[in-house]
Formats: sequence, structure tokens, C-alpha cells
Amino acid sequence: MSRERTPEWVCQLRFYVICIPVGIIAAIALLPFAVPMLLGFGLTLVIFWNFTRLFTNAVVRVADPETYKAMRDRGVDPFVASLGAPLNFDSEEVRLRGLTHNASCPACADLLWINPGLTLTCPGCGACWHNDQWWKWNGSQWILIQ
Repeated sequence: MSRERTPEWVCQLRFYVICIPVGIIAAIALLPFAVPMLLGFGLTLVIFWNFTRLFTNAVVRVADPETYKAMRDRGVDPFVASLGAPLNFDSEEVRLRGLTHNASCPACADLLWINPGLTLTCPGCGACWHNDQWWKWNGSQWILIQ
């Protein structure tokens, strides 16, 4: 899975691609009013997307201002981070942490976010962060990576 965040415009484009077939089917059903119906449907989608984004950001900002500021400082939009598949396929780590990293894997040099006290497996090489040390499985035993 990619370690880079999906841009907001890609999530928005996926939203439109998923919703537009509904508007096309409705336009076919209401053929004499197809053009105004499609324009109204498209405008409704744009308004819905922007209002939902504004509402989500406002709720997060009011409910937890410190987390909101920290997320915005890392370049994370709370609305885009809250979207799941099929609009946003980012891992939970990328959604919450953005593009900041606090460690790199010694085996493959991938940039990672390590939570203290939690076990992490590097997606690039399979090395494991456990008990504040890096470990690698060689097929028969765990080897400490220096």
C-alpha cells in the first residue's frame, strides 16, 4: 500500500465518478428535462461535497482544536482523512499522520511512523519493530538488526 497521501482532488473525482451514473439514469428517465436535470444534479454534488467538507472540518475544529491544528500543520484535511474506500484507500497511518515520519527501517530505508510500545511491520521488507528494537525473520529465527 502506498505511503503517500491521496490528494483531495482524486477523492473528489472518485466521488463524482461514482455518483454521475445515478444522474445519467435519472436524465434518461426524464428525457425532456435531461440537460437541466444533469446540470442540477452536478451542482448538487458540488454543493454536497463542499458543505460536507466544511461541516466535518468545523466539527473537528470545535470538538478538539489541538488535534485539528496538529492535523492541519501536518497537511492533513480531517474531511479527506475521514473518507474510506472507495474514495480514499490510504492506510489509517497515512490518514492520521500525513507525510511526517519519525523513523526509517534499517533494512530497506523506508520512512515509517513508529508508535511507542506498539509492534510495527515494515511493508517494504517485513522487518519488525518490537520492544524498541528492529528484528528480521530469516526463515528459522528472529535476528536483531543493528
